[in-house]
Amino acid sequence: MEEVLNVDECSGLYRQYRDTFDESQAIQPLLRDKTRILPPTVRPIRSSDERPTSIDIGASQH
Repeated sequence: MEEVLNVDECSGLYRQYRDTFDESQAIQPLLRDKTRILPPTVRPIRSSDERPTSIDIGASQH
């Protein structure tokens, strides 16, 4: 089951996030380099017997 946050909690978290995060600085590098949208640690971990998805195949052909 998903954990559900109430609205006050969410807006508080958002405000905290917004105050420590400059959106324009984060977006600009992504526009310059679209191949690095996610840091490597964010990628889902595949078990070795699972087939690579087309996204993984495309990303490995540089």
